[in-house]
Amino acid sequence: MPNRWPIASGNWSNAAIWSGSLIPTAADDVFANNFTVNIDTSFEVLTLRNTASASVIVAGGSFNFNSGSISGSVTSATPLNAGATNLITVTATTGSVGLTLGGSATATIAGNLINHTGNCNFNLNGLNFTAGASGQICINKTSTGTITIVGNIFGNGSVGINSTNGNTVITGNVTAGPTNFAIFQTAGNITVTGNVAGSAGGGTIVGIGLSGANSILTVTGNVTGGGAGSAHGISLTGASSLFTINGNVTGGNAASAFGINFTGTSGTVNGNVVGGPTAAAINTTAPTFVVGNISGSATNGIITTAPVVVTGSVIATGAVPAISNASAIFMNISGSVIASSLANAISLTNASAVVNLAGNIVNVNGKQAIY
Repeated sequence: MPNRWPIASGNWSNAAIWSGSLIPTAADDVFANNFTVNIDTSFEVLTLRNTASASVIVAGGSFNFNSGSISGSVTSATPLNAGATNLITVTATTGSVGLTLGGSATATIAGNLINHTGNCNFNLNGLNFTAGASGQICINKTSTGTITIVGNIFGNGSVGINSTNGNTVITGNVTAGPTNFAIFQTAGNITVTGNVAGSAGGGTIVGIGLSGANSILTVTGNVTGGGAGSAHGISLTGASSLFTINGNVTGGNAASAFGINFTGTSGTVNGNVVGGPTAAAINTTAPTFVVGNISGSATNGIITTAPVVVTGSVIATGAVPAISNASAIFMNISGSVIASSLANAISLTNASAVVNLAGNIVNVNGKQAIY
């Protein structure tokens, strides 16, 4: 495992910029040595680093994808080692570039890792991507291109992914850290194939925060609120935004730690909506469509001021209603509405509210299913 490092900035394919005048190979650990290496050819190496080593290699520098249709492979069990500055930059303006990372299933890649500014598409196949300390964003994106990631995303002292443009596609779980979001995005769409969760122990720390106007969020997996403050699984607040969850939504274990907090146009859950130990599954001011069941136990399944359409049933399983509302809303329910011995399934306190029910009404021990 020899070390290889540049002695000047330049193109990867130029042997003259490399120590020993040797272009790195699959057996090399490669250091940036405080220079910028433009990746103009596909490559395979053991590791990429911009940390210092011994007395001959200094910290800093980056490896820059500045041309389209280039791919790289980094095969070590701990493939990337990022210092205080971005290890990898992506500035190509067209086409697609890609980086495939090796390593064990438990390897974590943390710190200031990637800055995606060029308008190309970027494909990142990796492991566990975790933000570093405060100010060290793991993946920062201002590109109009799409970033596609295979790997789990975690927040930490900073944001796992910070994006102000373009779309984000993730195959992996998205989990907020103790003090910061897993994903904070202000424009574009997000698609996740995996589970999304708010912070287990932080304050207002959200799994995914998406605030872009007209943004669309799609999750094929389960969404769960966190364990502190307003640690929502998802906060979706952009004007005319939409969400689709192909899984279950569950409230969290802290007051206001909703599974989804939503103020956009409409949302669809193709699964069940379940009130959590301390917080409702969904808190919304927009119409909600639920294909599965809605249930409340210690907390409501849905707190809403807008219409609700339910293909499944609405079930109280504990001491609170599955749906609670004080507005003049319309509800359309295809399944049954079932009370518990302690709570109505639906509690609507506005005299102008309407429930259109196709299924059965099941009162329990004198407790009305619909109040």
